[in-house]
Amino acid sequence: DFARLGQAVATVLGKTPEDFDTAYRANLAEQSRELVDDSTFAQAVITFARKRQKDAAWTGNTQDFLKELVEPGEPNTFSPKDDSWPKSPRWASTRLGELAPALASEKIIVERLPRENNRRPWKIYAIE
Repeated sequence: DFARLGQAVATVLGKTPEDFDTAYRANLAEQSRELVDDSTFAQAVITFARKRQKDAAWTGNTQDFLKELVEPGEPNTFSPKDDSWPKSPRWASTRLGELAPALASEKIIVERLPRENNRRPWKIYAIE
């Protein structure tokens, strides 16, 4: 287990296991922030979700989600012009799954719902 090894190394180096745990959690939080900050798609998901609280969560498949994110004429929509933007609904589904833990640190909930008719719906919303 990585945490146990890290705690053991910290002890050998004259630190406490808690020092390792604190540094490790800080490192994970920084990685999450960088992942979100460096992704246009993640920023679009955050903007989209912050318009919705849990009682007004968006639910649907990734094809519909991508259409809503780039709806022309709507405020706060995004243009998919960089490498972080999914080029297909399948890729969007993969990216949502990868980004979900990092988005949770931004108080954005991305839930994968049970499959329906060969499609995987998602539920997306912000929490206070």
